[in-house]
Amino acid sequence: MLLTFNHLIPLLIKPINVFGWEDGQVFPLYMTKMLNGSNEIDLLYLSDDRNSHYCWIKNLSRFLVHTHKKSHTKLYYCHRCLHGFIRQDLLDAHRPYCERFDFQNVQYPKEGKDDILRFKDYHKTMKVPFVIYADFEALACKLDTCSPNPNTASTTHHTKFEVCGYAYQVVCTNANYSKAPVIYRGKNVVEHFFESMFQEEDYIGNILADAEPLIMSTNTEKKFKDATNCYVCGTMFSKTSGKVRDHSHIGVRVPIKEFVGLRPKMYSLIYDIKNGDELLEEEKDC
Repeated sequence: MLLTFNHLIPLLIKPINVFGWEDGQVFPLYMTKMLNGSNEIDLLYLSDDRNSHYCWIKNLSRFLVHTHKKSHTKLYYCHRCLHGFIRQDLLDAHRPYCERFDFQNVQYPKEGKDDILRFKDYHKTMKVPFVIYADFEALACKLDTCSPNPNTASTTHHTKFEVCGYAYQVVCTNANYSKAPVIYRGKNVVEHFFESMFQEEDYIGNILADAEPLIMSTNTEKKFKDATNCYVCGTMFSKTSGKVRDHSHIGVRVPIKEFVGLRPKMYSLIYDIKNGDELLEEEKDC
């Protein structure tokens, strides 16, 4: 049933909800603020490039039955989230909580398809070669303010925090490239800090640009060939996902690590529990 503007005039004194339709999905467009329960009027708004119409939804439960194909009983739907309940009392108990939030169309994953959350950002579990830890210090300086107007809401600022110094330290997985803490107190603290960060950026960039070659011993090469699973995510290697070698580009002061995995986010770790110097001596003898 199509309703024109003249048909809508008598309905304006009643609570009205408006729903939209796109690609077979129903979603709320407007929800009344007049909570009258069963007396609410539900309308479906349809439009194309040239025309638009409002349709009266006589029975919201029948209209939304396609969203619950497995249900063979009548469902009582919440207008705000379009979730169906098997009993009216369950819907009544749900409404006070749902009305705290803006209306929305809640969609759940289909059973057996993407219904299990899994961690996928495996590259974020890999250690970064450099980290900069920084901290600022500030002085709490009092501000001269006027008394606020007691008849209006306002925020009165009594204190201003002025930066007076900072400290930072560059830490590397290879201790040879870590640096002593840097401490600064004086004027133009923020500008001075950014200048220091630009200098550290150049320092780190030059180190990472000079990648040291991958040196694998006979033992680690055998482990590489025998590896069957990614050590991070546990996924088995296949013919379509071949193994790759990766290694630390910043020296061997920490235990040598050769990575066997799937680029760019999956790796399988093989390492010898020895310090770098001992391992280099062993490899020279091979």
